[in-house]
Amino acid sequence: MSVKRSGLIACLASAALFGAATVVQAHGPLADPAQLVQTPPDFRFDQVLRTRNPGDRQAWSAEQSGLHWRTAPNSLIDDGLQPNAILELDDSVDHVILADLHNRRVYLLENDGELRVLRHMYASIGKAGTRKQIEDDNRTPVGVYTVTRYIDDSALPELYGAGAFPIDYPNHWDRAHQRTGYGIWVHGVPRSHYSRPPLSSEGCVAVGNSDFDSLKPFVTPGNTRVIFSDQLSWLTPAELNDERQRFKAQVEAWRSAWSARDTERYLDYYAEEFSTDDMDRQAFAEHKRRVNAGKSFIEVELADLNIFNYPDGDKLRLVEFVQHYRSDNYASTDRKQQFWRQHDNGQWRIIREISL
Repeated sequence: MSVKRSGLIACLASAALFGAATVVQAHGPLADPAQLVQTPPDFRFDQVLRTRNPGDRQAWSAEQSGLHWRTAPNSLIDDGLQPNAILELDDSVDHVILADLHNRRVYLLENDGELRVLRHMYASIGKAGTRKQIEDDNRTPVGVYTVTRYIDDSALPELYGAGAFPIDYPNHWDRAHQRTGYGIWVHGVPRSHYSRPPLSSEGCVAVGNSDFDSLKPFVTPGNTRVIFSDQLSWLTPAELNDERQRFKAQVEAWRSAWSARDTERYLDYYAEEFSTDDMDRQAFAEHKRRVNAGKSFIEVELADLNIFNYPDGDKLRLVEFVQHYRSDNYASTDRKQQFWRQHDNGQWRIIREISL
């Protein structure tokens, strides 16, 4: 099939889906697809229609697959499925921005006792794809982040459209893996565009300006989480709950062993590759044995628990909590992050622990 003919099919399909038959009528049935994106956009798929040279068959294939991006999420939501990215979310976190980088979609999730999708939208990502490693690699990172602030459009170049939500990339996990770069945002698009091509940013996630505006009332800097994932899947509530309960039992067993001063059972939850910012597992174990031996009692309680399936690798989970610790000679309250990995024997073990 010729490139021009395949382009016509993409145009007709997009017109049928988004009520844009008038565009085909205006330009004629054999119009060059390039002409269709030179006029002001008046239907949702226009700026996705052509991202590169029309002779680039791979690009055209990617663009035409965008027809699926607009329609597939409705069936997931209608079926009551939930994203596997979040196992547990504390009530203090009201909303989550979840970016499915593989399918170029952003979901706004509300946490009102259970997660529900408030809205979803098309998004474009880094020119070079996902899994950012170094500054200027034009890749979008994968991970769990937090919105740090809102930047109004009046303070931004036109490239960013209606505004921007910067996130805290690189986070602790990124820095532990020597990832560099900065300035990763969720932002709008130039007002001359309805949207941007699928792979077109320098690493940010860009959504249409009306979509960005629809996010603003629900985003609270310092609270709203942003998840960038390229391995998202959807589960039934029963499947998700089963995973949640089994894993929370592991976290509770770790807490219980510490509170019982069963130091060796407690240390068994730490993998051989475990590290903190300043200790490997051996140094950590020696420290805990020495400290716990001097205690007559230990009480550990966890609050504000969040559990995420962390997208940077298989069988990796991020656990966040406020830790209330009390013993006969010391008391503290700390916010912590733990990264747990499931090993080949099926056991979950802590590989990284951070005090925030």
